[in-house]
Amino acid sequence: MDELTVAVRMSALVYQLENLGYLNRTPDPDDGRAALFILTPKGEQLKKIAKKINRGFEQRWEEAVGVENYKLLRELLLKMIESASQG
Repeated sequence: MDELTVAVRMSALVYQLENLGYLNRTPDPDDGRAALFILTPKGEQLKKIAKKINRGFEQRWEEAVGVENYKLLRELLLKMIESASQG
């Protein structure tokens, strides 16, 4: 997927979250052409729920492969993501 496609999809997602009431748009005080998106109370609530769900998955994976192996897996995946974003 090229950068333009990613940008278009990300933009669509942000506007969708705004329309659903999870984000508020405010003008960027440092750049009049840009906007800042801030989580609404509804967005903050969803963020808390998502964190709990994510932690549940992480705990299951830690149990399945062991805490140290899971930490190593996370570290390697983050390195792969970083490498992919640079190239």
